[in-house]
Amino acid sequence: IKVNGSRALRLEPGSHPNVIAGHPSNAVGSGAVGSVVAGGGGGGLTTNSVYDSYGTVSGGVKNKAGSSDGDVESARYATVAGGSANIASAIYTTASGGSLNKATGYASTVSGGTSNTANGDYSQIGGGNSNTASTQYSVVAGGATNSASGDFAVVGGGTSNTASGSYA
Repeated sequence: IKVNGSRALRLEPGSHPNVIAGHPSNAVGSGAVGSVVAGGGGGGLTTNSVYDSYGTVSGGVKNKAGSSDGDVESARYATVAGGSANIASAIYTTASGGSLNKATGYASTVSGGTSNTANGDYSQIGGGNSNTASTQYSVVAGGATNSASGDFAVVGGGTSNTASGSYA
C-alpha cells in the first residue's frame, strides 16, 4: 500500500506472512517469516529492521531485532518496542525503549534508559544509563554505570556500583 507515492505498508505472503509498515526503507531479512516492523524509520541509517523469524520492531528509528548473521533462526522472537538505535539480537530478547540499549544474551531484557547492555543469559536491566548485566541471571534495576557481573548478582541502583560475585 502506498501513500503519496511511497510504500507505507507491505505484506509479504507466505505461510507466516511478514508485515512491514512505516518508512519505505524498513525491512525484514531474507528468509525470515512471521516478522513485523510496525512503523517508524526514516530512511538510510534510520531504518528499522527485523532479521530473524517471528521478530518485532514496533517503531522508533534505527532499531534492530534479530541477528544479521544470515541464520533466520539464530535470534527468533527478538523484540524492540521502540526508541532509537536499540538492539535485541538473541533468541527471546527484548529492548523495550530508550536509546542505544542492547539485549544480546539469551532471553535478556533492557526495559529502557540509555546505553545499557544485558549480555548475560536471562539478564535484566530496568533502566538508567550505561549499566551492564553481563552474566546469567544478573540484574541491574537502574542508576548509572552499574555492573552486575556475577551469576545471580543484583545491583538495585545508585551510581558506579558493582556486584561481581555469584549471588552478590
